[in-house]
Amino acid sequence: LAVSAGLAGLCLAQEATSSASELPSGQEQLKALAYFIGGWELTGEITLAGQPTMKLVFERQFKWDLGNNFIQTTTTEMKDGKSELRHRSMIGWEAKPQRITECGFWNANLPIDLPAEMERVTWSKEGENWRIEKEGVSGLFTIIDMNTHKYECTFRGDDGSDNSWHYT
Repeated sequence: LAVSAGLAGLCLAQEATSSASELPSGQEQLKALAYFIGGWELTGEITLAGQPTMKLVFERQFKWDLGNNFIQTTTTEMKDGKSELRHRSMIGWEAKPQRITECGFWNANLPIDLPAEMERVTWSKEGENWRIEKEGVSGLFTIIDMNTHKYECTFRGDDGSDNSWHYT
């Protein structure tokens, strides 16, 4: 039996012979991410090899969804007084691998020339901070105080170059 939920297609799977009550609750597992619930203004830079550094101003919303078993995120770019949707995702608990996973979709109209893509990242606690990882990408959310966090991400470009993305 597999139960799919939401935009990102997160799946919680279980053997047909086991009981759903034996699975850890998504609510319980995601409580640790409650810090992020709410609206955030993100200001920072994207640095891509061979290109000028680009400033970014985004707004990101985190909100509980589907009975507090998932966290929905929406990221919009603020540009010339207008907002444009750039990313939408769902964060949920995957029972089989025992991990928090975020599945999201990037809009093709990014400030950099990337194709629209679906991404799947894992979240793991690192002291008071949170690490997210996917193939070729590693990012760290450093919690500064209740109203501020810093995010630093490095990723390898298609050409093998090192690139970074950071904001506060």
